[in-house]
Amino acid sequence: MKTELLIILARYPTYGRVKTRLAAEIGKAAALRVYRHLLEHHQREFRQCSYDVEWHYTPARSPFRRLENNCRPQSDGDLGERMCACFSGAFERGYRRVVMIGTDAPEMSARTVRHAFRLLRRERAVFQPTTDGGYALIGLAEMVDVFSGMPWSTHRLMAATRRRVKCAELPVTFDIDTAADLERYRQYSSSRLKKTSRALPPLLELK
Repeated sequence: MKTELLIILARYPTYGRVKTRLAAEIGKAAALRVYRHLLEHHQREFRQCSYDVEWHYTPARSPFRRLENNCRPQSDGDLGERMCACFSGAFERGYRRVVMIGTDAPEMSARTVRHAFRLLRRERAVFQPTTDGGYALIGLAEMVDVFSGMPWSTHRLMAATRRRVKCAELPVTFDIDTAADLERYRQYSSSRLKKTSRALPPLLELK
């Protein structure tokens, strides 16, 4: 059995149910295309890894197994309770280092996750902050209470987390939650295309 596990939190791509903040600015159909694009990026990036990969999805009754075989539904509760259940379950199954990501960060890569696992060999916790005050990655080498009473979905989350636990941090990245984030992604993707042949596929036109 491998000792390292990557958990990817994902929502089944459904019109009107994903990227709701972004949808308020660009429309539900366009927001769904953005979400599918990000989901497919993560599927490609983590297809073959030296560590175990599990997709934990919501809603629980959605047909997510059509997209990924190694998946399981998320438990009930708020975000913190669901994340806590994922980590505690993984440790109970014998994993020694567990990293969790979502599907909102376009810069997320297998290289970033490998770096997180290396840090967890000497640190009890590692995070990758985002520009909006949250984080895109959390990794634990043991159970630490960074889940209860946290200001989820606010710009105060990473600051509150730092007060809760001493942790290592990866370079800051960004999520796509707003139209401004989407424009930043366009610039990032264009810059990456100039630097390497391994660029993300271009995002579908939204207008």
